[in-house]
Amino acid sequence: MECSPLDDLKIEVEHALSREEAALRIERLLATSSQSSDMTLLEDLKYVHQDGRFAFSGKAKGFKISGKLAVLENSVKMVVALPWAAKPFYKTAHAAIQSGLKKALA
Repeated sequence: MECSPLDDLKIEVEHALSREEAALRIERLLATSSQSSDMTLLEDLKYVHQDGRFAFSGKAKGFKISGKLAVLENSVKMVVALPWAAKPFYKTAHAAIQSGLKKALA
């Protein structure tokens, strides 16, 4: 039995980089997420990247997650689907992911 998703976790972070540079930094962040102090809650992260758009899946605190990320001209928008059982970690996950994105795009 699959868990129903919680309201999607939505994050938007502004940046002043070129779209290409922002996408490169996001790809680096995803590739090294298990080593990033802000992103250590992510495990077994797999992603695909095409033209500034990313689709990913993995685990956070043992829960299966999936999501999409779009690199836009002045911001990055991310949507992550979390299961209901992960509700206690929603704020923690939001803060950690947002912090990791901000650092990567600084």
